[in-house]
Amino acid sequence: MVYRKDFVIVCKELYEKYGNLTRVVEEFKSITGERVSDNTIKRWLKVYLKQGFSSWYNKYKLMGNYSWEDARNWKELYEQYGSYKSVELLIKQNSDITGPHEITIRDYVYKYITQVLEQNYDEWIKNSNINLGNTRYNINDFLYWKNLYETVGSLREVRNQLRIETNENPPDAMTIRNGLRNILGNNYDNWLKEYAKKSIDDEEIDRCKELFEEKGTYDAVRRKTGHDTKVLRKHFKKNLGNAYDNWYDKHSKHHLRKYDENEVLEWVSLFEEFGSFPSVSSEIMDTYGKKPLHL
Repeated sequence: MVYRKDFVIVCKELYEKYGNLTRVVEEFKSITGERVSDNTIKRWLKVYLKQGFSSWYNKYKLMGNYSWEDARNWKELYEQYGSYKSVELLIKQNSDITGPHEITIRDYVYKYITQVLEQNYDEWIKNSNINLGNTRYNINDFLYWKNLYETVGSLREVRNQLRIETNENPPDAMTIRNGLRNILGNNYDNWLKEYAKKSIDDEEIDRCKELFEEKGTYDAVRRKTGHDTKVLRKHFKKNLGNAYDNWYDKHSKHHLRKYDENEVLEWVSLFEEFGSFPSVSSEIMDTYGKKPLHL
């Protein structure tokens, strides 16, 4: 195949990503539709890089099943969670149950730090641990909360289960939600839709509707029944149709609602997350259907 500079640049970027010429051959074909041998790619790179080829080639050379991209991702996860065991657990819980052992992860990160970034590994470890700070909860807690949520389907029930298991005051709902977002990232919303309690039978909906008409707030119904507020509101809207707004205005006692300490603490957490009262109000509006008075 004829030497083309644009093809060579693609090969260079692929090698710096994977560190393996065999993998470069596979990826090059998937990108360009052209199949060339590893020896041809190596020859192209020698022509392109000239005297700098040897040092560049050895710098990115990598043996094994994983890539420099994997190593970079694991480095960032270590900086976030503070241990290779946590990185291993996170990978096996969310992406690959047969994923790498913590020792493999450590070895790849070490090579990435020292070989590619050309930094001092011990200094990086020291700085990473300083940046972590002191937090009460860690990735093992987050993963446990995730497993609980997938079983019980609501933050309230997760908190109740934690209270039963520890006989202590559990983390507030916002802390649990932030922990779940931490480990799930962009997958959080889809995961939540999959595992949140969605169905309540008609008899139970009628009971919840009567409770709302008696108590006047979604939170009061949630406390009594344990059903998630968003799920309740969705069922009420489906059940009542166009009459929902009038029904809600007639029976809502939102303006008389008393706020307990846990709710106030949740608002504090929301403010720390979003940084403004309008954002806090919007988040609470999304959860409860009405914003707190004067917030």
